[in-house]
Amino acid sequence: MYLLDTHVFLWWILDDQRLPEKVRLILRNREHQIWVSAATIWEIFIKKNRGNLNAADSVESFIYSEGFKPLNITIEHAKTAGLLPRHHEDPFDRMLIAQAMVENLKLITSDKHFKKYEAALVTF
Repeated sequence: MYLLDTHVFLWWILDDQRLPEKVRLILRNREHQIWVSAATIWEIFIKKNRGNLNAADSVESFIYSEGFKPLNITIEHAKTAGLLPRHHEDPFDRMLIAQAMVENLKLITSDKHFKKYEAALVTF
């Protein structure tokens, strides 16, 4: 079971060449449960609203069309994110790390800061 970092989700949608083949193989395998956090959609729309990202208003529909699963934010996720060591200040990344830890998911990311936490990772 895997959780996608925001950039991984966007790169998958856009078929971006920065997404390595090892990650593409994971995402193509319909036997894997792939989760996309509500925090990812939140982050995308904040960046879209600021003009920092050109994304379709229906970006969340890709979760379902790709066979991925939405992951809501729970009180336990929020508590865990708030208690994480301050290695990384990005609140969206901290939430993804917390969700991966609480839900026992492997977080797919290229962000090197994530290695400072106790979350299971697939990095590239």
